[in-house]
Amino acid sequence: MANFEIQSGTLLEDFGTIGDWTVDSGGTATEDTIKVKIGSKSVKVVTNAGENCAITKDINVDLSVDSGFYLQFYLDNDTNTDGFSFFITSTTSGAFTSYFKYSHSFPCHEGWNRIFIGKDQWSNTGAEDWANNMRRIRVRANSEAGVVGTIYFDGIYYNRYNRPKIVLIFDDINDTDYTEAYDFLKLFNIKATSALVSSYVGGANRLTLAQIQEMYDYGWDFVNHTVDHTNLTTLGTQEEMETKIGACKDWLEVNGFTRNDMHKLFVYPNSGTNSTARVALTAKGVMAARSNYNRTQPTPMDEPLLIAGNANPYPYTYQDTQDKIDRAIADGGTTFLYLHKLVATSAASTEFDIADFKTLIRYAVRKESQIDFMTFSEWYRGLTEPRKLV
Repeated sequence: MANFEIQSGTLLEDFGTIGDWTVDSGGTATEDTIKVKIGSKSVKVVTNAGENCAITKDINVDLSVDSGFYLQFYLDNDTNTDGFSFFITSTTSGAFTSYFKYSHSFPCHEGWNRIFIGKDQWSNTGAEDWANNMRRIRVRANSEAGVVGTIYFDGIYYNRYNRPKIVLIFDDINDTDYTEAYDFLKLFNIKATSALVSSYVGGANRLTLAQIQEMYDYGWDFVNHTVDHTNLTTLGTQEEMETKIGACKDWLEVNGFTRNDMHKLFVYPNSGTNSTARVALTAKGVMAARSNYNRTQPTPMDEPLLIAGNANPYPYTYQDTQDKIDRAIADGGTTFLYLHKLVATSAASTEFDIADFKTLIRYAVRKESQIDFMTFSEWYRGLTEPRKLV
C-alpha cells in the first residue's frame, strides 16, 4: 500500500475499452494510449463546440459500501471544458429514471486531476438507493460556449480511503504567526508552515529573524513565497520569475532553513501560476508548490507543482473553514488550509478572527483519531517515507 493509504479500494472502471461504451451525439469518444494512468488506454471524450457529450456503460456492481469514489481525468486545456457530470443508476435500459448524479465544475488544472466524490455529494433523482445493485454508469463532458472541450477519463475507484491530513499554512509571515498562532498551537504540540517572503523579514508587523529561528527550532516549516510577493503570472519572462523564486530560496538556504528540503517547497503569491511559472520553479529546484483550486488534495498526487489549497471566501463564516476539515476526513484527503493575519475582528480577505482560529484548532484536535496535522515538508516526505497510517 502507498504511504498514507488505509484502503486501496476497488477499481470500478478502467476506461480501457471504448467498445464497452455507448457514445451520444454531442461529440466523440475514442481510445487513447498516451494519456494513461491505468492499464494501457484511457477514453478521450471530445465535445462538439458548446455541447455536452456523454458515454454510458452497463455494469453490475454492489456500491452499498460507505466510502465514496475516486476519479482520475486529464485536461489538455483547463479553459475549454466546463466540468463534467457522473451518473449511476440501477435501471437496466432506457432513460435514467432513478439515478445518482455528481456534477463537477472547474477550476481544475491542466494535466492529471484526481478528485474525491463522497456519497453525500451526489444528488438523487427518482428515489435511487445505494442498496440497489447499480447497472449503468454515465460520464458526461461539458464544454464552454462556442468551444470544443476535451477530457481523458482513466480510472474510477470506490471504497478507497487514505489517512486525512491538515497542512496549516500562514501566508506572508505576518507577526501574528508568532504572537497568536505559534503560542496557541504549542499547547497541542502542533507545528504549522509559514510561507515566507524574504524581503518582508523584520519589516513592520512581520516576523523577525529571531522569531523565525525559534519557530523553526520548534518544528515549523518556512517555505518559499518569493522575494517580494510578486504574482508570477504578471512577469513577462521565465528569467524574471526565476529571479523572484531564486532570491527567496537562497535566503532560506543561507539562513539554514532547509530541514526536509523545505526551501524547495513553494507557495504561489496570489495563487498565480501558469506553465511558464512551473517551468521556472522546476529550473530553480522546487519540488512541490501550493496554489488554490479550493478542494481537498488527494494522495498520491500527479502534479506536485499544482497542489490544491483551501482558501476561505470573504466574508467567511467559521463553518466554511470547519467544513474543509470535515471534507478531508470524509474524502480521505489533505486540506492545505491557508490563512494570513489573525486579528480580533476580520475586515479583509487576508484576515481571520483569533477566536475562530482557536475554535477551529480545538475542533481539529478533538478529531485527532481521524486526522493528523503535518507541516508541508512532512506531508511531502510522507508520500514516499513511512508516516502514520492508522
